Amino acid sequence: RVQDLELNHRNLRKVAHLERLRNLRVLSMCDNELTAIKGLEGLWQLEELLLEENRITRMDGLLALTRLKKLDLGKNRIRRIEGTEGLGMLQQLSVEDNLVESLRGLEGLTTLMEIYLGNNAMPDLKEVMLLRSLPKVVILDLSGNPLVSSVPYRLFALFHLKRLKVLDGLGVEPAEQAAANDMFVGRLTEEALVEKIGHRFWEALTELDLSSSKIRDLAGFLSPASFPAIRMLNLDNNGLADLSGLAGLSTLVVLRVNHNRIDSLFPDKGHPAAPRPF
Repeated sequence: RVQDLELNHRNLRKVAHLERLRNLRVLSMCDNELTAIKGLEGLWQLEELLLEENRITRMDGLLALTRLKKLDLGKNRIRRIEGTEGLGMLQQLSVEDNLVESLRGLEGLTTLMEIYLGNNAMPDLKEVMLLRSLPKVVILDLSGNPLVSSVPYRLFALFHLKRLKVLDGLGVEPAEQAAANDMFVGRLTEEALVEKIGHRFWEALTELDLSSSKIRDLAGFLSPASFPAIRMLNLDNNGLADLSGLAGLSTLVVLRVNHNRIDSLFPDKGHPAAPRPF
């Protein structure tokens, strides 16, 4: 009735006959030469699987491990999060020091509380948005990825993942959360617009309804380069104080801004070129 098995530092290339250990709860095979996750199909009771520092390239062979709570695949050669559909009880995932380029594949792991993906190859700050469907994540480590050099990465992450207690090894302070809210609440961003209209194909868009969207800052997002064909824009029932973010929309014919907080349509900020009147 073995429940804990350690096979670390043994130069293992493959494992076999583990299905006989049906009561196994913890399996550690760190620092070996494994290239794939195989031979674990019969370990129905397994709760912790530690495979750090091997040569694994894909997250296959996990579907049968439905009771797994902790999975460590750090220091391997994994490029993509996959094969996690059956991990409905997973609470801690570590894929640090790999070659992962995206957080896609984690969206369905709603029991996750801790995610360690430091030192990978994720370039895009928007990857953080993929974790918004995970309600229990309180610890997240993305340090060492290219995306952390984006400004303002930390505030962006804290705004979209409001339950975080620790980000990249540093505790989240109340002042940081307040700063994140001040920066992003009511700000029109690419992510917010995609969530609103469901796509990114804006070049041919002629009508856009952003009424009652709690917008207080257009942030220069509605530019003629992104919306070259826009003719009707509805911004009713928002919190806008001015319309300076609309300067340059030469195709705009109909603009609705009822029930906002507008004191001046285009405030003087150093005498910029006057926008085309609507």
